[in-house]
Amino acid sequence: MDQIELYKDFRIRAYEDWSGQWLAEAKKPFDTHAEYIATPSGHPTPQAAIAFIKQMIDSPSTTIKAPKMIQ
Repeated sequence: MDQIELYKDFRIRAYEDWSGQWLAEAKKPFDTHAEYIATPSGHPTPQAAIAFIKQMIDSPSTTIKAPKMIQ
């Protein structure tokens, strides 16, 4: 059975896959252009999957900026 939790404007949903591992996904529920966050691998419990997503939400951005063009 899915488990849903709200955290910092994100809706986190944990769900069990076919192998019995738990995955989680998160997005802002009312933002149609919001980024989608998902666990990269399975976890043994829904709480562990949700905790992993929370760490991803709290971590600083790892976006790499494009190099500047020299004119």
